[in-house]
Amino acid sequence: MTTRGILLLGHIFGFVLWFGVTFTVSLISARAKRTGDRTVMAFAYRSSQGMLKGPGLIGAILAIVCGFGLTGVMEYGYFEPWPNHWMFQMQLMGVLAFLAMILLQLPNAERLARAAEASAAADEDSEAFVSFHKRHALISSVIGLMLLVALVLGSLKPV
Repeated sequence: MTTRGILLLGHIFGFVLWFGVTFTVSLISARAKRTGDRTVMAFAYRSSQGMLKGPGLIGAILAIVCGFGLTGVMEYGYFEPWPNHWMFQMQLMGVLAFLAMILLQLPNAERLARAAEASAAADEDSEAFVSFHKRHALISSVIGLMLLVALVLGSLKPV
């Protein structure tokens, strides 16, 4: 297997892991919220935080590192808008999604899990829980959208 093949495999595997965890977290969170049981919600948000911090972060790092390695091997150029605008947009979406995950999503997921556990213990939704839940939903939706755009750009690139 060539270097290009190994990097492509790592990039695709990392992206699938990252996108899969992001999508799964949204499903788990929505399903737990629908139950109305605060202990179930606390468990779901703590589990989601662990999934984001573990396999989600590993997938994101793998996708970014292998993606930039692949760009170097294929000699496309880093962040060059022309002539490969699809590559530039895919790199931009990937890096922005990665930064949003590291700087916003992971810290907020930890705070949300703590607030959900405190709400379960108090048996009422605290103001912090409601705030962190709204913020988590917005951040995760934006990251998911950026990853979806990157997926479309990578899949529909010109040959």
